[in-house]
Amino acid sequence: MLEIIIYKYFRDFFQKIKEDKKLKKIFILAIFLLNLSIYSIPLYFFHNYIIIIPKDVLNNFAYFLYLILKNIIDISINGNILVVKNLYFVVDQSCIGLKSILAIFSIIFATPITKYNIKIKYFLMYIPILFFLNIIRIVSTIFLFYFYNINVYFVHDILWEIFTTLAIIILWLIFYRKNKEYLLN
Repeated sequence: MLEIIIYKYFRDFFQKIKEDKKLKKIFILAIFLLNLSIYSIPLYFFHNYIIIIPKDVLNNFAYFLYLILKNIIDISINGNILVVKNLYFVVDQSCIGLKSILAIFSIIFATPITKYNIKIKYFLMYIPILFFLNIIRIVSTIFLFYFYNINVYFVHDILWEIFTTLAIIILWLIFYRKNKEYLLN
């Protein structure tokens, strides 16, 4: 968004940037960081509970997880709470995978690539991947607790935080490498 406006009104400036490779890389990085600060606003609002997911959505997602797990382990459900071995797993809005989706949205749309249809295509392709990864995150956390009594907080808050962050970075790198020829010219 910002790169198109700048390109339209500052063509002479762009000519200087085109001639100097180092300056061009710095400029692209600056545009990326500025765009990232703008496109990260929905993620900030979601993370700080300014955007709130309705309780019915959380209940339905918890029920979906319950259906996946009920034939494998001893589990019960009460609204958005899954109970496994007397431990309560509260399915809150952080559990539904929207943070990962908003993060990949921010990074993809912040990348100063001028073809928005490509950004939209990759973003839509990555949504089911991140959603599926999120389900694996929750199910594996419950499995590791149920079968091996591994600390839930370690698996969920440390291991999966690292894996999810790496997955988002890898997906963005795939997007970037396949489309870097569309960077600002």
